Amino acid sequence: MLLNAYKIVFFVVMITGLLLSCKPVITETTDEVIARVGDTRLYLNEALYQIPSILLEQDSLKALENFRNNWIRRELLHQEAIRLGLENNPAVESKINASKKDILTQSLLDHMISQSRDIQVTRQEAVAYYETHKEQFKLDEPHVRFRHLIAASMEDAENARQDLLRGISWDNVVERYAVNKQNALRDATVFHPLSLSLQNAPPLDQFIRRMGINEISPIQRIGTRYQFVQLIERKSEGELPDLTWVLDQVEDWLLLDKKRRLVTSYEQQIIRRAQANKEIHLPDINLTKQ
Repeated sequence: MLLNAYKIVFFVVMITGLLLSCKPVITETTDEVIARVGDTRLYLNEALYQIPSILLEQDSLKALENFRNNWIRRELLHQEAIRLGLENNPAVESKINASKKDILTQSLLDHMISQSRDIQVTRQEAVAYYETHKEQFKLDEPHVRFRHLIAASMEDAENARQDLLRGISWDNVVERYAVNKQNALRDATVFHPLSLSLQNAPPLDQFIRRMGINEISPIQRIGTRYQFVQLIERKSEGELPDLTWVLDQVEDWLLLDKKRRLVTSYEQQIIRRAQANKEIHLPDINLTKQ
């Protein structure tokens, strides 16, 4: 079955979210050197900036160690390539130049988009699009909304679970026990496709598939963290998502579409200008000379 419109939006938002949410959750001095290969150093703040926050939440030490090991491997290989003189190899130079062109081209488009005043989507536009294209938003798999608590210790996880069972509010439980409070509060307000909901926590993924509403899973140790989930709401395949929880995603989707159209228009403008200035030359292709 083809992914419906909402699921495509979910992929875009999740990926974008992962790329933009690489914020450190460790409070140590961030100018600390955590690895050195020759004269090249890897700093803690550099590693924290590049590691997705979801990995830091689950097991910050393991995430840092994995990143550091990969950095050392890449740096050793890079220095070996320099030692062998590969940077002066014509084929390598060609690839470097191609990559440089790609980076400059993307930088140009990013700059053009940032300077445009027309790149915005109103709430009214998003509502109108949803009402006109409702059929596209029918869910092609179950969706779930749940609470996911990640605690630093078994004691904290057990206390958090007991507080929820006693009727203590989620906000208070998160404030007292959660490792990443912002993510815990935000994620509990949105629906997730069941197949994507807990990909990074397989033990909990198995529970969420068969739990009842308001049921709380057993505590699971995943890496160095202690975690559990509570199912809050479930949407069946074929249902329409509530407008309130899909509207932000529709706005993001329409914004991406406007950016795509703007880029296409800008590219055509550049091509027409080059044609008018006779900068493009297209000699006949003669394959018989090959």
